[in-house]
Amino acid sequence: MGDISSDPLSKSDSPQDPEEDLFQEWNPLDPLPEYTRAWGPDIRRPSELPANFDRRIDPAHIFVFSRHPVTGIEKDYYVTPRPCSYCTKIRQVCSRSRPLCRRCSVSGDPHRVCEWEDGWVKLPGPRCPKPKLKTAGSGGKEGKASSGKKKTRTLAPTPLASGGSRVHEHGSPEPPHKRRRTSLTEVWTGVFLLYCGQS
Repeated sequence: MGDISSDPLSKSDSPQDPEEDLFQEWNPLDPLPEYTRAWGPDIRRPSELPANFDRRIDPAHIFVFSRHPVTGIEKDYYVTPRPCSYCTKIRQVCSRSRPLCRRCSVSGDPHRVCEWEDGWVKLPGPRCPKPKLKTAGSGGKEGKASSGKKKTRTLAPTPLASGGSRVHEHGSPEPPHKRRRTSLTEVWTGVFLLYCGQS
């Protein structure tokens, strides 16, 4: 397969290019293509194109159902053929042209085969503009990362009270350590050893 970076449509798909000149003139009186026969009796060509749709799709392959094919609601429902397998693989917009989409037709790759599955999908909406990347001087994350220094948090030493004991955070001195209490077993053991030593 061809490389995505060297795709001939990588430049022509930019927002600055005149996308209305990519396809032939659209005629709503053209007969329906053969592949739409299996979609049902309610499919037809639209009398006019919708106001908002992705201009990278060929208008000659935009169709409309007079009623929704699933819900049955009588309202225009714009559809297109399924995208080809290559455009789906590289996650790019397919023009839906038949027998070759525009990307496959201008690729120049003799080994590329433009294949697609039968059926229709909803007409995609207009393309979204790409977000602008923040520069290093814009004060974003990149600007903060350019300093290259990380702020380290230093902890002040714990102050000592007048008696030499450390002071808690709330200001009261730390109580002195309590002496461990001798158990009764240890007391009797000491008495027995003392008695054996004297005898």
